[in-house]
Amino acid sequence: MLLGVLALVVIQFVFRPHTAHVDHRVDYMGAGFLAAALTCIILFTSQGGSILPWSSAQLWCTLVLGLICVGGFVYEERLAAEPIMPRCRCSGSAPSCSRG
Repeated sequence: MLLGVLALVVIQFVFRPHTAHVDHRVDYMGAGFLAAALTCIILFTSQGGSILPWSSAQLWCTLVLGLICVGGFVYEERLAAEPIMPRCRCSGSAPSCSRG
């Protein structure tokens, strides 16, 4: 135990990491669209047939709203400086994803 405490003290006073500070931009709109889309789709699948009948207009409007939010998420991710999901290029034998 003494050796562990000594190691922590030495690290605290000696170790200085060389890292550059990078300002990241959070994609709040994309996160909101994604959360709304997933919530609506999960509500549709969990309530359909058990709580609400499949013929319920409220149930189908929930699905439509979820699909609209999916479209908003895809649109927002194309414009975001730092998207939640990186853009993927699916050409060739294996898909490759990049940030740019």
